[in-house]
Amino acid sequence: MYYHRIMVEYKENMQPDKESFLVKCVIATNKVNRALSKRNVLPAGFQEPEDLEITTSLTEKAPEPMLNVGVRQGKERITGEVNVTPGTPLTMEIYLDKSSAPVYGILVSFMQCSVDPYLFENFNTVDGDFLSAKFRAFKFPDSTYVQFKGTVNVCLDKCQGVQCSNGQIGYGRRRRRSVESMPADPNKIYEISLTTFIKINFIENVTQERE
Repeated sequence: MYYHRIMVEYKENMQPDKESFLVKCVIATNKVNRALSKRNVLPAGFQEPEDLEITTSLTEKAPEPMLNVGVRQGKERITGEVNVTPGTPLTMEIYLDKSSAPVYGILVSFMQCSVDPYLFENFNTVDGDFLSAKFRAFKFPDSTYVQFKGTVNVCLDKCQGVQCSNGQIGYGRRRRRSVESMPADPNKIYEISLTTFIKINFIENVTQERE
């Protein structure tokens, strides 16, 4: 129902005049029954075969990760023996081989966030497949050999780093009480043990004070 005003103009006795009418309009409505029907997306008579024949198959293999570990003094790689003074800066490097580096990332799980970054810094990385940590030369009183031994996690693409107390993202494991509360890295697929050692001959009669 709605209202409509109509204006009528006419002339009477040669004088124009206007008159308005208010018209009430009522539209009769009839109940209409509506039914919903689902359209069949498949053509009539369509049947899916019970046996599907696979004519081709594709098999790909990712490279097997190979780890390398070494120690550098400056830009020189130490091959087995080094003559240094106590506290000489050295760098430990752990990295993947060239074929597996684009596929995997690594995290050193034998190290927690460094307790003494002056002696051995946290492992860090730029691309996830090459870890490095700076440390200072040391040895034990009863041996000139220093052995480094640990476990490395290998992950798809890149392992998740660890937030250390100094704000740095480390790629060594946290302390055990923190590790237990951390969720497992969903990208971890391998765990590899590695060992390396170097022979350190300290130069006599030389001392280096800690900065």
